[in-house]
Parts: sequence; structure tokens; C-alpha cells
Amino acid sequence: DEGADVYITSVNGMDSTAAKAYDFAGQYLYILEQAGAEKANIIGHSHGSIYTRYAISNTGLLDGKVASYTSLAGPHRGSAIADLIMYNLNDSLISAIGGSLDFVYAFVFGDDDPDSVQNGYDLCTDYMINDFNPNTPNASGVYYQSYAAKAKTSCPSVILEPTWLIMLIEEGANDGLVGVESAKWGNFIGIEDAAWYSPGCDHLNIVGHLFGITPGFDAPEFFVDIVSDLKDRGY
Repeated sequence: DEGADVYITSVNGMDSTAAKAYDFAGQYLYILEQAGAEKANIIGHSHGSIYTRYAISNTGLLDGKVASYTSLAGPHRGSAIADLIMYNLNDSLISAIGGSLDFVYAFVFGDDDPDSVQNGYDLCTDYMINDFNPNTPNASGVYYQSYAAKAKTSCPSVILEPTWLIMLIEEGANDGLVGVESAKWGNFIGIEDAAWYSPGCDHLNIVGHLFGITPGFDAPEFFVDIVSDLKDRGY
């Protein structure tokens, strides 16, 4: 409605970062072809900010084809919640849970050969800090920026309340799944935490998912502001 051409990609909800990245890259190249554009601006949320970084830096498919990259609540240094699940349950239980999730994501959400266990390990803090980040450097010629979300007094999306409390102990300020410090990458624009009198803006609210009252924050307007700012910056 504001004049921007917007394209939405869709990859497996549960899969390895690399698998999602190659799937995304193929869709991105198709979008460029359909749009008749040489470059586009990528905006990713949560794991979407991680596999798009991988696609830009490591697939070799997007070289010179990306104008800017925007991360929304991305776990660039992993998440303590991933650590808690993947490193504190025994292997057989992880395998059983992973198998159940794979079934749900395949037959309910339409994932193609999902891999929930690898998805979990790929978001652990040690892997992100010691392996992924050193091997996924920012690509030259691409503008990188990021935003974080922050729940202040509770999580508007009540299902994230338990994980928000755990994260407060493990990582400090967070959005229920990703710590504010973990969400910083490239030019850190700031924290979305809604109005001063609100409980805050959590991991789901920042992109308008599920439910929760977030006075002072409107997800569609937030996206409009992001794109408007990118345009002002020349992207």
C-alpha cells in the first residue's frame, strides 16, 4: 500500500540452517528474475535472519545480488533456550521429540523432509559463536542492520512467559526466545519494546504473530518504517 514491491519466501519451519538457506536462495533468485531487478532488500525474522545470512555469505548464489540485510530478533549468538533443550535432554528423548516435531511439520505445516533436531542444534550458543559466525562473514557491498525485541515486565504472548523468565536469568533482557545482545548484528538500529506502560514487545509481537497486547507498537507500521528507512539510506 505504501508503494514497495514485497515478496514473501517460505522454507521448512524445521530444518538445518544450510538447507533453509539454499531453499531461500533459489526462491530469491526467482524473485529477482520475476521482478526484473538486479538486487533486493532481505528482511528476516528469528531463524530467518540466520539462514538468510548463510545464503548471502556461504551459498555463492547471491554474490552481488543483495542490496541490504535486515535482522529482526535474530539469534546471532544463539539462544539459551536452544541450549536448555538440546544439551539437557538425553539423546533418545531428543530423537523422540524431534521425530514428533518432524511429523507435525511435515503433515500439518507441509514441510518437505524436515529436520527438527538439526534445527535445534544450529541455534545453540556455542555453535553460533564458535562455528557459524566465524564462517559466515558479512558480504562486501551489502548493508547489514538489526533490531531487537524486548519484553519488559512480562511477555505479551503468554506462551513465551516461561522462556522469557529463563532467558532473564541466562541472558538478561530478551524477547522470550532471543536475548537483546544476541539480536545485534551489523548496524544495530535499536530495541522495540512498545509503549513505556506496556509489558513490552516479544519475539512474536515484533512481526505481528499470534496474540498479545502491545500498546505503542504496530507490526505493519514497523515494517513500513523499516522499508522507508532503507529507501532513505539509498537501498
